Amino acid sequence: MKNAGPSVAGQRPGTSDDPAAEQPADSPPGFGDSDYDADDDGLIDVSALGQLNAIRWDLDGDGAPGNNEYYAYFPDAMAGMGCPSSGCVGYELTAGLDFDTDAGGSANSADAYWNGGAGWTPIGYGPDDGPIDHGVGDFSAIFEGNDFAIRNLFVSSTGDGAGLFSGIAGGGTVRNLTLESVSVTAVGQVGGLVGRNAGSISGVSVSGEVTGRNSVGGVAGASVASGVITASRSTASVTGTKPRSEGGRDVGGLVGYNEGAVRAGYATGAVSGKANNTGGLVGFNSGSIIAGYARLDVTGSGRYIGGLAGSHYAGAITFSYAAGATAGGTDAGGLVGHRGGSITAGYWDSDESQATGPGGEGKTTAELQTPTDYTGIYANWNVDLDGDGSADDPWDFGTSCQYPVLKYGGLNPDDQSSPCGPATAQVNAVPVKAVPEKAAPVKVAPVVSSALADVSGLEVGATQDVSLSGVFHDADGDSLTITAASSDNRIATVTVASD
Repeated sequence: MKNAGPSVAGQRPGTSDDPAAEQPADSPPGFGDSDYDADDDGLIDVSALGQLNAIRWDLDGDGAPGNNEYYAYFPDAMAGMGCPSSGCVGYELTAGLDFDTDAGGSANSADAYWNGGAGWTPIGYGPDDGPIDHGVGDFSAIFEGNDFAIRNLFVSSTGDGAGLFSGIAGGGTVRNLTLESVSVTAVGQVGGLVGRNAGSISGVSVSGEVTGRNSVGGVAGASVASGVITASRSTASVTGTKPRSEGGRDVGGLVGYNEGAVRAGYATGAVSGKANNTGGLVGFNSGSIIAGYARLDVTGSGRYIGGLAGSHYAGAITFSYAAGATAGGTDAGGLVGHRGGSITAGYWDSDESQATGPGGEGKTTAELQTPTDYTGIYANWNVDLDGDGSADDPWDFGTSCQYPVLKYGGLNPDDQSSPCGPATAQVNAVPVKAVPEKAAPVKVAPVVSSALADVSGLEVGATQDVSLSGVFHDADGDSLTITAASSDNRIATVTVASD
């Protein structure tokens, strides 16, 4: 029996971006001759927000929805949606999508999916009574992003199970998708992509802000035992809003609560929490983390604060590291705040975090950056991630002044590596006095009479004025033109202005 999905009357946009919104909502299948699987791969093409919205009525992806309103967004569909004889098995993006439909720069009442301020209703049912159980209404098909981006997803919910999807079922797959500039807020099981995951997530990237009370993560709020997250990343700011006494817990940069497997995942945003189990990559872990890292600051006011995992309650952490400050709360650690599971070749940057904690090994920044191959402390890090028995070479070690970054599953090292060394500024002065046409005297080049002091310790985004008064001396008394340039504008920029 087909699952009709949740009521989403508020989700139908007032001004449609959908093809042929005039199509009657009750149009039956086989109405026309439009092929919605142009490449015959069994994945129904999605090129508009309305079509994305219609997936909620076809959670198993077979193109036979439980609500005829579906056909308003796929007008004139031929029988079987144009899928091959083997049938439809899911959906794929054929274009990028943007929830900022009025191009106003932020979510507002003029956007098609504002929904009275609640924003997008996540695809799939909300969770069952249990805190982690997944419902039969979770998405159980394939969603292929084709490396397109969905921008400006906005969710503001007073319930549980929030993200683009509420839940991904054990047979569900979401892959190769970027979620850019999300703003997702809910109570529990809150993620940029999904509230709770029991399926497969791979090649997913999330940026923006994710906020909630418990099980809060950049990509997934909770990932249960069958859940696998591979080659995915979050640069989002993840925030847990409530203390333990008010139900707060489990906040992580990538995943809030993890019973499953995290393989080649990383987080570089920021993480903060007010309750127990706040971690740079995972808040609470009883599953496996292999070849992962967190390079960010973690702050908390509860118990168990960790650079990689807040509470490593059980399971295994292998070939992973954390770099960043770990501050606040009680039982804080550079790698984990609490340890009940195993840790193999897990490190934290002891120059960045002075919180030692109960597991892993502290290494200086230089020690973490010096090996440029699978040698030294990284000798065993060339691991098998896909289970085929062969090492997958997941790491890129860069140069001797860079941290290791991931290249597995399409992850791009250039998106992760920081340039080496401080920026320098070169300041030159040349005379601009007009040269006489006749008997021009020999000009004396200006010289540096007082060297500039080094500028260091600036926070990101900070500025500092440097006076050039008395720095140059010109024996001829000429007016001088002064220019300045940075050796690396990714680290610092420099400009010259007159008084």
